[in-house]
Amino acid sequence: MVVLHVMPCIVTGSNNPLGVDPKGPQDTVPFHPYYTVKDSVGLAVFVTIMRGLRLLRAELLG
Repeated sequence: MVVLHVMPCIVTGSNNPLGVDPKGPQDTVPFHPYYTVKDSVGLAVFVTIMRGLRLLRAELLG
């Protein structure tokens, strides 16, 4: 399901992540640098929190 959702975003591009009505290509954001970095940062924060819980308070995860 994720692949089916991401493929149209890559092909057509995301046209409204900033809340601006797109009037041309200058008003859109390309998929790769914007969403790749955004998702990578979110994953890094999640993994860091989970590692911290695992090392410091493992009983909370059981």
